[in-house]
Amino acid sequence: MRKTVQLLWLITLLLLIGQAFYFYPDLPAMMASHFDSNGNPNDYSSKSSFYILWAFLIVFMNVWVLMPKVLFTKLPASMINVPNKQFWLANDERRQELAKIVGTVLQAIFSGVNVLMLYAFYYTVQINLGQKKDSGFEWQIIILLALIAFSVYYLIKRTKTPQ
Repeated sequence: MRKTVQLLWLITLLLLIGQAFYFYPDLPAMMASHFDSNGNPNDYSSKSSFYILWAFLIVFMNVWVLMPKVLFTKLPASMINVPNKQFWLANDERRQELAKIVGTVLQAIFSGVNVLMLYAFYYTVQINLGQKKDSGFEWQIIILLALIAFSVYYLIKRTKTPQ
């Protein structure tokens, strides 16, 4: 399952990057970049500043997937709060396994976040090209709820102390 989640995360990350390159030539120089609760544009920015912010968000969010290995192997036990702490932090082998488990959960979470970002970017593109009027907000909620349910289930399942 770990490899599947990792592959899913990488695919969604590559799709985000590919989507940005694919639509760049078609977008206007000034883009609607902020929307009200009804999906109507209420703020604009230049295409270049929109893309710089978009790239920053993608990198900033997805870099967290790489953090568990560093944090769980380098931080002292007193700075780590996990279920069954004494078991998971007892030796380096268990710390590394904990880092893999948390890394997998984060990859799953950010796969879902990346899907939401794919949708948000596509929605923004459609608005800026005059092709979309409704936001389809219900899909965002469904994706978010599924993401939360999977993450909680996986984390609880994987951090139980082995018998």
